[in-house]
Amino acid sequence: MLREISSFAMQLCAICLLLLTGYLVWSVVIDGDYYHPPVTYHDGCFTAMQPVFAPGDSLILRVVATKSRTIPGIVTWSLVNAETHEVVANFLPRSTVIGPGLNDYRVNVFTIPEKTPPGTYYARGMATYAVNPLRAITYPLKSDNFRIGVNE
Repeated sequence: MLREISSFAMQLCAICLLLLTGYLVWSVVIDGDYYHPPVTYHDGCFTAMQPVFAPGDSLILRVVATKSRTIPGIVTWSLVNAETHEVVANFLPRSTVIGPGLNDYRVNVFTIPEKTPPGTYYARGMATYAVNPLRAITYPLKSDNFRIGVNE
């Protein structure tokens, strides 16, 4: 009798270990990358809505993305000089929520700092989505180049 209970307990432990391993592999490796990614950004999806901005203007980008989950993302942006690739300004992270499906929308990314010198710039960012309790996926974001100077 004791031997049967011990054998059953070992089998139960083996099954639990197998299930736990499967869950961990799914959560850490497969979910979000190979199955059901939270968002897909399409080519040329971060396009400035005008070619020239003045310091103090809001940078508005056209974003084209397909969202497959309703989880919110955290997006962090930086203003980068396109000629020297130096970061001119960093901006606080913001939560973003867009509905599932194909989305084509305009987003106010940040306000261009008043003391930004004229030149060619781009916005660089990171969007992070927590796909499950064990894993977050981060996507790099980059806009097309735009100019900062006097609107003519």
